[in-house]
This record gives sequence, structure tokens and C-alpha cells, in this order.
Amino acid sequence: MLRKRRVEAARLRSLSADQFVAGEVDPLLEKISRRGLASLSRRERRLLEQAREKMLSQTEP
Repeated sequence: MLRKRRVEAARLRSLSADQFVAGEVDPLLEKISRRGLASLSRRERRLLEQAREKMLSQTEP
């Protein structure tokens, strides 16, 4: 289980911000739109936080 998490984390880190948004964030935003923010799992909330951090790091000089 730990190895699976590490592999997934490495895969997510290797994505560009655009790829990350298209592949991971857009489906979560759709889910929020349909079912509300409370419908997200811990993992999904973590993914949104990672997306936010990734986008912020790209805008910093």
C-alpha cells in the first residue's frame, strides 16, 4: 500500500500544472459542482491542495 502511494505521488509530481488540472482537478471540480464540497474524500481534498500549491509555485518569480 505504501509503495502504491509513493508511485502515485511521484506520478502526480511529474505532471505539468496543465496536465494535473486536466487529469485530476477538473473531475473534482465537476464532482463539487454536482454533489457539493462535502462529497470529496480526504484524498480528493489533498489533490486539490496539491493543485493549489503547484499553481502557486509556478506563478512565483
